[in-house]
This record gives sequence, structure tokens and C-alpha cells, in this order.
Amino acid sequence: MKSLNKRNILVGGIATLTLLSSTEATMAMPSREPQARPTSTSSSTPNQVRDRMEKLNYNVNYNDRTQTYTAHKNGNTYEFSQDCSTFKVNNKDCNINSSNSDVQDILVSLGCNPSSGSSSNSSSSSGNSTSSGNVSDIDAYALEVLDLVNVERAKYGLSPLQFHEGAFEAAQVRAVELEKSFSHTRPNGSSCFTALNEAGVSFRGAGENVAIGQQTPEQVVQAWMNSEGHRANILKDSYTHLGVGVYKTSSGQMAWAQLFITQ
Repeated sequence: MKSLNKRNILVGGIATLTLLSSTEATMAMPSREPQARPTSTSSSTPNQVRDRMEKLNYNVNYNDRTQTYTAHKNGNTYEFSQDCSTFKVNNKDCNINSSNSDVQDILVSLGCNPSSGSSSNSSSSSGNSTSSGNVSDIDAYALEVLDLVNVERAKYGLSPLQFHEGAFEAAQVRAVELEKSFSHTRPNGSSCFTALNEAGVSFRGAGENVAIGQQTPEQVVQAWMNSEGHRANILKDSYTHLGVGVYKTSSGQMAWAQLFITQ
């Protein structure tokens, strides 16, 4: 284990693990230039929405003229608009504050915040949970990080990393833990990669990037790409899947975690 530079512990870090070598961790200092995030009821393009929903096993079509989607899954039909203003399930109007998991999956894929229709503050004081049934920008941010990572990988001719539900679950746990311990060691003293084990994820190799302070997906991915070690994780050819966690700390800072896996 390499020694950690305490001056850098509040801004970013990487860890890598393979089953054939010991854990290696270093800390880095990504840049933190301010960048405004546009406000919109939907922060996603049709292609992004389609890609995200297909990863969740929906069959999706988009009508560019009406700016509406039709999605099918498990015998149900979902019709909804790009701006989140209309939503139907099996041809019946549906309340977008519904706790139905499919409805919430679709809203997250759209990047919609049904309670406010603007930016990021529909969350509670902890910043990571919302009032009943509402979807925060936090979930959309995590999916956008996955999209942006794949944009960077495409520039180097690398295969896109796939959405992995268990890795996303583990990364969210890690993002929350960063408020207590900004390290690749978890607050209980165990390795960051034990979060994957706890989520039931099987893997042959894994890596972690973490950061605190960047306010948007664009900022944090750019910061990681500006750091040699973080960039190496993002561009590692052998990784196949990615989980992303995002958490708003009690001080209002955004904590970010990526868990890369090889399956």
C-alpha cells in the first residue's frame, strides 16, 4: 500500500485491485474549476434515455416529432414525454410521484426531477434522499457519469462500460462513506472493494475512483481525466462494467465514487 498524501485526501483518489496482485492505492488532486449545470426538467438526450432504458431491459422507441417515448417491459406499455409532463401506463394517466419501480426507473433515465423541474435541491438535508416517490438529480448524475466515461473511452477506441446494478449499489454505499472517511479504506477499516462483495457482485478485477467537491458529472469526469491515475482506471481496457455513486454531504459538497469491475 502506498502512503497517502494528507494534503490531497479531500479532493480525489484511486484504487485498483486484481485477483493476482495486492491492492494498490494512491491519492491525486483533480482540478475543480467551477462549471454551471443547465437547468431543465430533463437533463438527458433521447439517445441517452434509450441507452439507459435498454440497459434496464426496456424496448424503447422515440418519436422526434412529438418528443415522446414508448417503452415496453414485462407486458406493460409506458408512454411519456421528453419534458416529463405526461406519463401513461397501459394507456392510463400515471402520477409521476408513484412509487412504482418501473415509473421511477424511467424518470431516472430521463433525468427528471418531478417535484421541482429544475436543478438539484429536491433532496433532504443529507442530499441523497427525496420525499416519497420523487427522483432526485442524484440518480441522473450517476447515470450521466457512466455516459461521460463511455464518451472518453470511445475517443480511444475502447468498448463502452456496461451498467451493472450491483456495482451501482456498491458505489452508492462508497459515496456515502466518503463523508466519514475520504479514503479507499472504508470507515470500518476494510477495503473499498468489500462493498462489491456485500452487494453480491462477482468480479475478476476491480478499481475505484473517488472525488469530493466537484458539483456536476462533467466536472468530476474532467477532473479524473486530468489525473493520470484516475484516467488509467477510466481507460483500462479490461474493465467491462461500471457502478457510480453520488452523495450530497451535510456540508453541501458532492461526493463521487466509481467502482469498475471485470467480469
